[in-house]
Amino acid sequence: MTPSSAPTAAEPQKSGPTGPRTAEGKARCRLNAFRHGLTAQTFVLTAGEAPAYQKHHADVHAHYQPAGPVETSLTDEIAIGIWRLQRAHAIEEGMFASAASDSEAGHASSWLENAKAFDLLARYEGRIRRALDRDKAELDRLQAARKEHAAHAMHKAVNLYNVAKRQGKPYDPDIYFKTPPPVFESVFSTDVVGIEAARREAAAGIQTRISQLGRQQKAA
Repeated sequence: MTPSSAPTAAEPQKSGPTGPRTAEGKARCRLNAFRHGLTAQTFVLTAGEAPAYQKHHADVHAHYQPAGPVETSLTDEIAIGIWRLQRAHAIEEGMFASAASDSEAGHASSWLENAKAFDLLARYEGRIRRALDRDKAELDRLQAARKEHAAHAMHKAVNLYNVAKRQGKPYDPDIYFKTPPPVFESVFSTDVVGIEAARREAAAGIQTRISQLGRQQKAA
């Protein structure tokens, strides 16, 4: 370095990047701050988000009532997908809120200034929504198949329960059924099968009575 090129005490050192200065650059920077939370394979929560997400997660599980590890995993992914969509919407609202005016002209100006950031956010949101739709469809398919199988098994279990009851023997599902994954419609519960048998017997009795009344009215 020559003496003429060396920085002097009066000459300020050149600083590094100072960050975005344009409105579009600032909007993109805000979006980058949330990018990992929108698209990362590892779901990230801030300390402030944790209580709200725990309630959201519990509400989604209460809605779908998954049975078994696969349904539970899909329900977890659905909860995460919904939460990420809500994040994306919050980011979009924040971009509009940064406009100088709440008027339509102000929003239009914000849209034009941040067009690339809005386009990037829309792509993130589309990716999240497609994954969410796939998870929902797969969970619906699995639960429909599980419930159909459980309905057939329960029909068989009720018949076996009634036969055992007439013979004065206890209901023993282990003779007829393989151990299933944990499900709510369990044929391995004598109480559950007994309640279902009583419900069907009562329903059959009501239907018989209705048919009898119908025949009596026609005869009259």
